[in-house]
Amino acid sequence: MRSVMYASSTTSTTTAMASNMSPSPSSVSQASNANAIGNFVGYIKTTITRFIDGGQELWVNYGTCKDIRSKIKAYQDTCRDQWLEQGLYKDEKEMKDRLKSTIGGISFEEYDFLQKGKEDRSKLMSLGFIVFGAPRFLPYALMFQPDMLPRPLKPPLMVRDETLWEKLSRERSAIIVETLLKLEKDARTIPALAKINIFGRTKQQTKMENMRSFNQQILDFLSTTGVENGARPLLEQLEPWLYSNQPFPRAVSRLSQVPMAITKGLGDALLGGGLLNSISPAFMQRGRLVGHLRKVAECDTFLVNTNVNISTIPTWLLRETCSDRLMGSAGMSTEALQARLQEWLTLIEAEPRQRLESSSTASQYYNDNLARTALMGYYAMQGTQDEGTACTLPRALYRSSTRSTETPESSTMVSRFLKR
Repeated sequence: MRSVMYASSTTSTTTAMASNMSPSPSSVSQASNANAIGNFVGYIKTTITRFIDGGQELWVNYGTCKDIRSKIKAYQDTCRDQWLEQGLYKDEKEMKDRLKSTIGGISFEEYDFLQKGKEDRSKLMSLGFIVFGAPRFLPYALMFQPDMLPRPLKPPLMVRDETLWEKLSRERSAIIVETLLKLEKDARTIPALAKINIFGRTKQQTKMENMRSFNQQILDFLSTTGVENGARPLLEQLEPWLYSNQPFPRAVSRLSQVPMAITKGLGDALLGGGLLNSISPAFMQRGRLVGHLRKVAECDTFLVNTNVNISTIPTWLLRETCSDRLMGSAGMSTEALQARLQEWLTLIEAEPRQRLESSSTASQYYNDNLARTALMGYYAMQGTQDEGTACTLPRALYRSSTRSTETPESSTMVSRFLKR
C-alpha cells in the first residue's frame, strides 16, 4: 500500500516538475510566432539588400559594357579605313552590314562579359514591363520562370554535398536517358490524342515508321563508331543534310525536321526544364533552342575570327563555354575540355567556312543549326559516358562490359540499352 502511495506521489511530483520545466503551449506558440516573424523580417531585409546591391552591380556592368563597345567601335573604324584603302567595298550599305558583324579588339573574357550584360539588360526590361504592366502576375512568373531575373538579382544558388558542375552533370545525364526513352516510345506507342483521330492513322503509322528508321540509324552509328571518337564521322554521315546548292528553307534551318524529343531534350539540358517548358508548344521549344544556337554561333565566329588561343581561356570561362555546347563532365580536366572545344571549332566553324570559300560552286549553303544540334547531342551522350560524370547509374548503361562471355556485338551498354 505504501509502495502504491509512494509511486503515485512520485508520479505526481514528476509530472509537476515536468509541467514547470516544459514550456506551456502559449509560450511555444509565442516562440514559434516570434521565430516566424524574425525569419520573415530577415527574408525581406535580405531581398531588399540583394536588389539594391544587384541594381548597383547592373549599373557598374553597364559602364563596363559601354567601355567594351567603345573598343569594338575603334576596331571597326580601323577595319573601315583599311577596306577603303584597299577598295574592297564600294557600296556603303554593304560595308555597314559587314562592320555590324565584325567584332574584334577585345579579349574573349570581355566578349563574354558583353554578352552576359546584354542578356541581363534584356531580362531587366522584361521584368520592368511585368512589374509596371502586370504586377499581379509577377509571383507566378518568378515561380514558373525563375531564370527571368538578371544575374545580379538572382538569389545565391544553394547546392549541398556537390558542386554546381556536379549538379549540372547529374541533371543532364538524367535528361539524356529520358530523351532516349522518349525516342523509343514515339516509335512504338501511339499518342493518346492520335488515337481519337480515326482519319489520321495512316499518317501516324508513317510517322512512327520514320521514327523507327531514325532510331535504327542512331543504333547503327553507336554500334559501329561508338561515343568515343565519332564527332567527325557523325558530321560526315549528315553531310547531305548540311550542305546544299540552294538556300535552306526557313523551316529546315529552324530544325522543323528534328524529332521533338531531341529538341526538347537538348533544350532542357541547355536551358533547364520546368513546368512551363514542359507544357509549351513545339514551336516555342524549338525557338528556345534556335535562340541558344544563334548565341553559340556568334561566339564560335568570334573565337575563330580573332584566333583566340584556347589554352589562355580561364578555367571557369572554359567550363561555361563547353557547357553551352553540352561538352564535358564535372570531373573532366582542363586539357580535355580544351581539346574538345578546339575540335568543336574545327568541325563546326573552321572547316565548313574553308569548304564554302574554296568550293567551285558559288552558291553553296551550310545548315549550321543542324550541325550544332547533332554535335551537341553527340557530346551530351559522350558526357554521360565519361568517368567524371556525377550521375553514376546512367553511366553504367553506356560503360563497356568487362565480362569475357559477351560477344563483340554486345560489348557496349549503349547497344543493349537501345535494343530494348
